[in-house]
Amino acid sequence: MTKDERELLNQFNAENRAILYRCRWSPADAEIVVPELIRLLGSDDPHVVDEALRALFCIGTPALTAASAVAAHLR
Repeated sequence: MTKDERELLNQFNAENRAILYRCRWSPADAEIVVPELIRLLGSDDPHVVDEALRALFCIGTPALTAASAVAAHLR
C-alpha cells in the first residue's frame, strides 16, 4: 500500500466514514470522493481495493459512476 493510498483510506474512514455518508446527500462531495475511490480500485494491493469497494458501497446510489470499475472486480 502506498502512502497516498493509506492517506486516502484514512481520510475516507475518519469519523466513522462521515465523508462517505455525506456523499449520499451531497452531489458535490460525491463528485470529489467517487473518482478517488475509482482510482483506488486500480491498486495492486487487494486490501486497498477491498476498502475502496466497501467505501463505494457505503456511498450507495451516488457512486453509480463507479459501476464499470466495480464490475471489473466481480468474479
